[in-house]
Amino acid sequence: MHTALAESVSPGFKQPSVDAQVVFRQILDAMSNPGRIVSVPTSIEPIPDGLDPATAAVCLTLLDGDTPIWTDLPPSSPSLSWLQFHCGCPFTDDPGRASFGLATNARELPGLDAFSPGTDETPETAASLIVQVDDLESSGDFILSGPGIPDRRALKIAGPPTTFWDQRQRVCTGFPLGLDLIFIRGAQLAALPRTTHVNG
Repeated sequence: MHTALAESVSPGFKQPSVDAQVVFRQILDAMSNPGRIVSVPTSIEPIPDGLDPATAAVCLTLLDGDTPIWTDLPPSSPSLSWLQFHCGCPFTDDPGRASFGLATNARELPGLDAFSPGTDETPETAASLIVQVDDLESSGDFILSGPGIPDRRALKIAGPPTTFWDQRQRVCTGFPLGLDLIFIRGAQLAALPRTTHVNG
């Protein structure tokens, strides 16, 4: 990486290996317990413009040179240079070619059917979406059920349009195909794997 670019990009994790392991465990906890809100500790300072603290930490943990990413960050955003420098991830304008989608504005997220749900032979190639939302609370009208939820779990997610939930239901009906979602607000996140049923 060019020295001038390196000097212009803000730092990532202070202890990359240790910090990434801590964040990865939090992501696994959220995926194993759909709808449970977990806090994501991060040593990143300053947080790149347009990204929530948990978003920056999740990206540093999950993205690399083999994970094409679609994002709604504007081309002029310094966060693009930050992600490219620290993660080495290639960017794509085609959601269907993306391993990850990063939506900083949930209201402007493309239709979920634009992203790859994987194939019958390779369901693990489905895209995972990281979505920043307006609010995230352990209460509300969304009632979750499915693997990892002992009975039912309530969750409030404010931001995505109503059509988002209809789209998710269609995309995730053909298990093992579907999309895994990580919703982020500030330093907290909650996950909705493709196996989670959402009513409400």
